Amino acid sequence: QKALAVLKTDYSRQEKKLGKINNQLSDTKKDVISLETEITSLKASLLTITDEIERQKTIIDKQQEWLKSDLRSAYQSGSPSKLALIMGQKDPTSAARMAVYAEYLNDARQSKIEALQAHEKRLEHLQGQTETEKETLSVKVDTLKKKSEEYQKLKRKQNKVLAKIKQKMNKSRNNIQGFEKDKAHLDRLMNELIALESVASNLEQKPFQQLKGKLSPPVDGKVAQLFGRTRQSTGTKWKGIWFKTRPGEAVHAIHHGQIIFSEWLRGYGLLVILDHGNNYYTLYGHNESLLKKPGEWVMSGDPIAINGGSITSKQGSSGQSGLYFEIRQNGQAVNPSNWLAKSAKLP
Repeated sequence: QKALAVLKTDYSRQEKKLGKINNQLSDTKKDVISLETEITSLKASLLTITDEIERQKTIIDKQQEWLKSDLRSAYQSGSPSKLALIMGQKDPTSAARMAVYAEYLNDARQSKIEALQAHEKRLEHLQGQTETEKETLSVKVDTLKKKSEEYQKLKRKQNKVLAKIKQKMNKSRNNIQGFEKDKAHLDRLMNELIALESVASNLEQKPFQQLKGKLSPPVDGKVAQLFGRTRQSTGTKWKGIWFKTRPGEAVHAIHHGQIIFSEWLRGYGLLVILDHGNNYYTLYGHNESLLKKPGEWVMSGDPIAINGGSITSKQGSSGQSGLYFEIRQNGQAVNPSNWLAKSAKLP
């Protein structure tokens, strides 16, 4: 009994450590996604600026060539001044016409010079902007590298803790009491949430209860464990279903509702609970990171988490990456297979 108590204490300590690591992983993953988005935007901006620089250079080259040609022609022909053109004409009408022509040439030349100066100024500005964008991009890339290294370090740390938890569990299969305690904890949490939360009834979509058998699954994965089946590790029944997924896959809300829980919960990992109104709730467990906070509203199909957790815990000890999914009515688990559309990959 004493050895079992020590084992349970150690297990609880490892679970708390795992919860802290999972929260850090979730935050770091968000930072990585945000940095990747910013870097993509900066690269696109740099590409646009580079194209504009090339366009300005082409315009400047053409204007310089025009001015060179104009000045060369004026020099070769020895173009007289406006006064000389006027004084050299005996016919007053011709003199006036030549004066206008000379004025036109001078104005055209001056306009070209001013346009050239404006384009050169624009080019200088763009080149300066390019340097600034490149410096910003360099900083973002360095930050992303550090965040990615931090993420991988946390993943290795997470794997070590998971290995310790699995090792402890292999020493004792007598974990039914702990599982029932976790289940009771979740049941109490659900009852509290039901008492505290309510969903607005005037949303445009159909009520949850009218979509039985028509709801899309939360992930694109095959169902590996069905509701009501006996768990080999505990002898208890599954209260939800387990989807096999690839790590990093988005988890989607199956119906509109409000996020009422979004954090780590012992036995369920990083967990999201959605309130769909009329005492219907959906639970999405064992995620790698969470994308929504309590109080936020989501629509059907909105991403709410990034999957990648495993059930190397009291949920089954398979070590298989995937999503644990439940549907509850009035706090009681119901069979999700009856609610999901036939297109769901059920065994």
